Amino acid sequence: MASALVHLLESAAGGEFNIGTGTGTAIRELALMAAVLVGADRSLVRDADPPAVDPYAFHVADTQRLSAAGWRSAVPFEAGLEHLLQSLC
Repeated sequence: MASALVHLLESAAGGEFNIGTGTGTAIRELALMAAVLVGADRSLVRDADPPAVDPYAFHVADTQRLSAAGWRSAVPFEAGLEHLLQSLC
């Protein structure tokens, strides 16, 4: 995320930008990744009870403007999460 902000600050691009990978990640998937990365028991991650009925339960950032400004994510999502968790622990 920081590299996207630096890229935009150094470019002539203006306006609002969504920063993301352009690929959706479910909260459960994120929780499982975090559990694995910190060595926690994956069985602690449970499904919602009751299940969510939100038809838009999967939100993906529209990164078209960011891509048009020349920025591409260089760090895979899971690697970025691992780096974040390591910096916190």
